[in-house]
Amino acid sequence: MKSKQFITIFYQKLLAILNNQKQLQDTQIYFQQEDRNNERYFCRATFGLYGWNPEDASKFSAAVAEALRETTLLFFTTDDAKLRLIQDCSETIKTKLIPQLTLNLNHQNPFEELKQKIEKELKQLSQEELSFKNPYVLFASVSAVAVVATAVAWNLAQPNP
Repeated sequence: MKSKQFITIFYQKLLAILNNQKQLQDTQIYFQQEDRNNERYFCRATFGLYGWNPEDASKFSAAVAEALRETTLLFFTTDDAKLRLIQDCSETIKTKLIPQLTLNLNHQNPFEELKQKIEKELKQLSQEELSFKNPYVLFASVSAVAVVATAVAWNLAQPNP
């Protein structure tokens, strides 16, 4: 398992939850477990949701928790090293990636902009994966360096008049 793979699947699951209002509502209810002190489920400090209305903060926090749960289940293993990687990925998501996603969002209606940011992140991760898998991705730059090196060598080999 690679951390980018984990993060990609997390983003896909988060986006799917945010795009499905029924699932988002069910996730929120399940996450809060009918606890009357539901403010503790808003994750304002953890995810940088200051300024969000309580309902949106609650829904988003629940969506993140559910997407992490589903992603973790997909990668679950008994191998200690892989379990540590899962935990590290989860921590990175909670402490770095989610606060970056929520930074500078319109607090009145954050979900549309948030979905666009997630789609952008998914696209970037996909392009990075394609670049990594493509053995010819460095071909153009290597070719350019070879041409320049050949030209320099040829010029140095020419007799001076």
